[in-house]
Amino acid sequence: MSEEEAQQLRRTNKELASTTENFVKRVKILHKISHVLVKKSETSGTTLEQLREKCQNLETMVKSSEISVEEQKYSNKDLATKLETSNSCVFILEMSCAI
Repeated sequence: MSEEEAQQLRRTNKELASTTENFVKRVKILHKISHVLVKKSETSGTTLEQLREKCQNLETMVKSSEISVEEQKYSNKDLATKLETSNSCVFILEMSCAI
């Protein structure tokens, strides 16, 4: 092996060692973060299942409000129809009184 090849191998080894060291540091940081998150969830008393349940409740509320909006639209249309009918009746009565 030539001196140049040996130097290239040493550089590559140093780069790998540095990369591995950085990777290990990141894993340790992520590990600490996960512990903090677990502790926070434990102290807040919220479990993953409770969060899922809350999400499902919110989803149900959204669907319920969408249905309510649709019902309100139909109700408004019905009221508009009744108002038109009422206005027609008033007009007919006014015409009858004018005669």
